[in-house]
Amino acid sequence: MDVRGRVALVTGAGARIGRAMALYLAKERGMRVAVHCRESLGGAEEVVAAVRSNGGDARVFRADLSKREDSEGLVSRVSEDFGDVVSVLVNNASVFERDEWDSVSDASWSRHLSVNLEAAYALSRGLGEGLRVGCESGGGGDVEGAVEGVIVNMLDQRVFRLTAHYVSYSVSKFGLFGLTQILAQAMSPRVRVVGIGLGQVLAGTRGGEEEGGEEKREDEASFLRRARSSPMGRAVGLGDICGVLGMILENDSLTGQTIALDGGQHLG
Repeated sequence: MDVRGRVALVTGAGARIGRAMALYLAKERGMRVAVHCRESLGGAEEVVAAVRSNGGDARVFRADLSKREDSEGLVSRVSEDFGDVVSVLVNNASVFERDEWDSVSDASWSRHLSVNLEAAYALSRGLGEGLRVGCESGGGGDVEGAVEGVIVNMLDQRVFRLTAHYVSYSVSKFGLFGLTQILAQAMSPRVRVVGIGLGQVLAGTRGGEEEGGEEKREDEASFLRRARSSPMGRAVGLGDICGVLGMILENDSLTGQTIALDGGQHLG
């Protein structure tokens, strides 16, 4: 799909993985980028400044994805502001907190499910509905059956190798793993839906960018030990993630898959 000049929405784009993907889409793919954040406003504004200094178009959109009204209204806000439909959605924002089967609280369960799964669904639905309206009004492309949108869900390699830990988080990501396959069927052929199952990327992150900054960051030594225990013996680079994102955008036959980008960690 030719994405140059189209609008992309990246959630959790004020820092870390989301920041890298937003900058990539703007600088390397020529997209107009909606930079979502909840608390990382300063970081989001830095992303926008970096894009604009390179002649691109990026804008900040704040929303609390744990609130249904925020997640359900975000895509339409972005479309109205840019005057165009959202063609690429990267569901990257994520809550990541540890709990066990006997320590899951109502609050923890709700935080993980609302941000990691329910918001991703609401945003995906918003993209699909926006493209449908655009098509009906004559702005949805000229070729029957042509791909008009791409949804990329940032997952975790643990969806291939479930563990007994991080219960709320793992359930939410496994739900998104299933939703990726369901929406790929339901929204075809105009929208493709692909997951990226991340391994160790940056200290304190697993499978997406944290929404809200609640997580206590792990020390670098612990992170490096885990990264080196994977078959490839290293962490996943931000450039690796952006490279796969670009490949997903380019390949119109790719949908319903989750790509394990984890140095082989899911192999056990």
